[in-house]
Amino acid sequence: MRRTSLVRNAGLMALFGALIWIAALLVEYAFGLFPPNSGPLFLMNEGMFLAGQICYLGGIIGVIRSGAPGSGVSGRIGSGMLMIGQILLVIGSIAAIYTGSNELITGYHKCDPSFFSSLSLVYVQVIGRACAL
Repeated sequence: MRRTSLVRNAGLMALFGALIWIAALLVEYAFGLFPPNSGPLFLMNEGMFLAGQICYLGGIIGVIRSGAPGSGVSGRIGSGMLMIGQILLVIGSIAAIYTGSNELITGYHKCDPSFFSSLSLVYVQVIGRACAL
């Protein structure tokens, strides 16, 4: 019974995170809150994105704790990579609030946008930016 409530709560947390994320996107596009930006509305919007990322992280933790990835090597590696990537996105969201720019999350880099525009390289950029700080 405990595992069922864990999975249910994790699923609800991830669903709530998705709703927060959609609301944050609507606010961002409605008010043109694109970086570089500042002000209370921009900070509130980035806080909404952070809350969504934290909810996703809770959903991922629940899926992993439920045993869904299995006990095999690929399941452990894949779920571990997913967890690390989501933690890095949470850190990137915190950095976006601190710096006033969400370049760490979007994957956009002023020097070479074609290289960093791929979302699959977002984690590489987050690590690179964190090391450059």
